[in-house]
Amino acid sequence: MTKVIHELVGLFDRLQLPHAIMGGIAVRAHGLPRPTFDVDFVVAVLRDRLAGLFAAIESLGYTVPEQYRGGWIDSVGGGPPGKSGRNSQIPHPSFARLPHVHGDG
Repeated sequence: MTKVIHELVGLFDRLQLPHAIMGGIAVRAHGLPRPTFDVDFVVAVLRDRLAGLFAAIESLGYTVPEQYRGGWIDSVGGGPPGKSGRNSQIPHPSFARLPHVHGDG
């Protein structure tokens, strides 16, 4: 899992995409051990950059499920996805409340 995290964080950094690790890995970073078998990210990316992001992910040897390629975007609580114009601040202000944890592998 460490390799996956380093590869994807490196990719998001190169593409200048704000991102955060979520899920079980984030819980472990806060000192609460729990088993996890995947890596969860939230990434702030404009829709017109999705195809490039997917291509870059695939260039690392990963696959992108077809439902995501077709433009499926997760929504919260059944509502529409958040909107972000080119002049808005990304990441969302709620990211500022999160502690920043730097791992060295």
